[in-house]
Amino acid sequence: MTVTIDRVGSFIPEASLGMEELRDLLGLPETQLSTYRRFLGYERVASADGIPLPDLLASAARRALDGADPAGVRYLIYAQTIPQAPPPGVNTVDRLRATLGLDHAVAFSVSHQNCATGLYAVQLAGHLLSAEQDGRALVVMGERAFCPEMRFIPNVALLGEASAAVLVGSGGSGDRVLSGAFRLHGKFYAGRHIEKENMRELIGLYARTFADVIGEAVHRAGLKPSDIALVLPHNVSRLSWLGVSGALDIPLSKIFLDNVPKFGHLFCADPFVNLDAARRAGLLRPGDAVVLACVGIGAAFGALVVRIGTGGD
Repeated sequence: MTVTIDRVGSFIPEASLGMEELRDLLGLPETQLSTYRRFLGYERVASADGIPLPDLLASAARRALDGADPAGVRYLIYAQTIPQAPPPGVNTVDRLRATLGLDHAVAFSVSHQNCATGLYAVQLAGHLLSAEQDGRALVVMGERAFCPEMRFIPNVALLGEASAAVLVGSGGSGDRVLSGAFRLHGKFYAGRHIEKENMRELIGLYARTFADVIGEAVHRAGLKPSDIALVLPHNVSRLSWLGVSGALDIPLSKIFLDNVPKFGHLFCADPFVNLDAARRAGLLRPGDAVVLACVGIGAAFGALVVRIGTGGD
């Protein structure tokens, strides 16, 4: 079965936080602030302050559903970066399903791939649709940073609040999903609480492992790195992409990093926000092969290879 990305919707709040505001909010020392700004490339992060999480998700979902028949959506999947317990009596997925008028759809959430969860959820949607004669799945992603600790990964990333939604189909003129590859190093499960010795080991294998996972996805698609028109990554550290670029033998100019300074790392929504942005900027042409790639904290690596279609956004 051919799995397609029929439409991508993204929503970036108008509000944002500058570096000085983040310093005061998070209590960051000037040395660490300088690292985020000078070496990792951050300038501002998107802020959804005052926007409830279901509304944030619905804003992107409506754009992905624009022009589609809601009755054809069989599954609603919320890809969560951070598993979190909502207030008593609140079910985010059920509320979103009702808001979008998808009462007939099977709705559930997936997590535990951290920032690679969005990519994994799109692949999962394809597997679910393979058992259907027709129909679509809507994958939504986005987070609210409910506490300061969710706003940053020490010396790695500053996180923003936004959302993305992907309408996954089983054919048509959308973007064709050619392949995917995922790898999880359980040894580093502790994430931001990782011990120093393990952190040094993770830093040492990060670029090579990420390049291997992307390379595996490219190979499964029957392509070579030179065939890739653009890499649409997570918005994490321009510096880290130097190593990945070299290991992949894909020039840095082919890695879309324009949104790093503007929005920050948007949890698992990054690759799809960047796919939407690259399309709107005229950087993608029908027939281009692109890679969507992300690494979740705890060493969850993921990549999808997609062939740009004539439909899409």
